[in-house]
Amino acid sequence: MGCENSPSQEDLDIIASSGTIGELKITKISPPEIENEEYKHINLELNDILKSKFRKQGCINTKIIEISSEEFNLAFNRNYFVNEIYNLYKSKLELIKYEEDIYYHNINPIKIIDNENKIQYYKGDFNKKGQVHGRGIWIKDFNIYIGNFKNDEFNGTGLFINEQGDYYFGQWKNGNYNGYGTLILGKKLMYRGFFKNGKKEGFGEEKSLEGDYYNGVFFNGEKNGKGKYLYSDGTNYQGYFKNSKYNGFNEFNDTNIGNAFYQAQNIGNEIENIIIS
Repeated sequence: MGCENSPSQEDLDIIASSGTIGELKITKISPPEIENEEYKHINLELNDILKSKFRKQGCINTKIIEISSEEFNLAFNRNYFVNEIYNLYKSKLELIKYEEDIYYHNINPIKIIDNENKIQYYKGDFNKKGQVHGRGIWIKDFNIYIGNFKNDEFNGTGLFINEQGDYYFGQWKNGNYNGYGTLILGKKLMYRGFFKNGKKEGFGEEKSLEGDYYNGVFFNGEKNGKGKYLYSDGTNYQGYFKNSKYNGFNEFNDTNIGNAFYQAQNIGNEIENIIIS
């Protein structure tokens, strides 16, 4: 199911390097199927387990309804970005099973209506506690997650898309970006690299819509450590950063002063003690 053709590796590289996702294509597609297991109807036992779980969370009147694939597909396609983005990554999604923990495999799609009449949709695996666990697709409003779950959290490899077209594809742990991934914020910023607890941490590369490019070390979500910053006008900076600002004695190549190469002591982004060569 889904789109017929995946993009070439060259297409993926162009998208990653440009930080854009091309023209918006509003094309209805089917959500990915979770293969190799026979679908089972939601039964009274699981229904009771799920209702008990929601009661403990204070959602006394939660309704859990089995729905058709057609209704689930309609909810999936309300996010107009899903076709374009999912098609980029579907071949890289590694949906895994936790055989020792999963109790219910690939339940037919369900709709969950809470006390405030907010609706969520889910299709996938559950454990004995009624937690989403294993492989699945989760939809809330216009937000979609496709990938792996563990104990009601995004865990493993997954793709998350919101209604603005922002998306993340990569590794997750306890509901946070954790490990290696690609983050696209609309068409304004692309980051590809490592994360820890939802923040950029480790080596990564970042490119803005204006064409500025950074390659280096991140810590606690900021540029911290050694890196290289290339501005869209060709000016570049190579050295150390602290909280995303220049820090220390570093090297510049500035096109604004005749391609001069110089070294400078700087604090924050204020440059002092210039030595031009």
